[in-house]
Amino acid sequence: MAKLKATPKNYAEAAEVLAGCDSIRLGNNTYLERDIMNNITVRLHSTDIVVFHKEGKTTLHTGGYRTVTTKERLNQFIKGRVYQKDHNWYYVVNRGELGIDWSKPIDFEEGMEVQ
Repeated sequence: MAKLKATPKNYAEAAEVLAGCDSIRLGNNTYLERDIMNNITVRLHSTDIVVFHKEGKTTLHTGGYRTVTTKERLNQFIKGRVYQKDHNWYYVVNRGELGIDWSKPIDFEEGMEVQ
């Protein structure tokens, strides 16, 4: 897994990492940026793979690139987990102290909202 400067998991953490800047480089081909709607995005190459919305929701995207690297980056910025089984992608929720709930996978969908 690539070493990144920061891995915020929500809007508040991402805003703190940006510290007033519009964009910072987190690692190889990975940037944290403020968009025109005042959301904060994690951009991998040219795709905003994670969007932290000010009101608290988080949206996930692959841009059609369902690669090991995209999945790895997504997992560095979310509280749950994205994983692959039999060529299909799934998302599982993190229940805090109870850990990841592997018993209830959700089909990964482009633009899905997660906790």
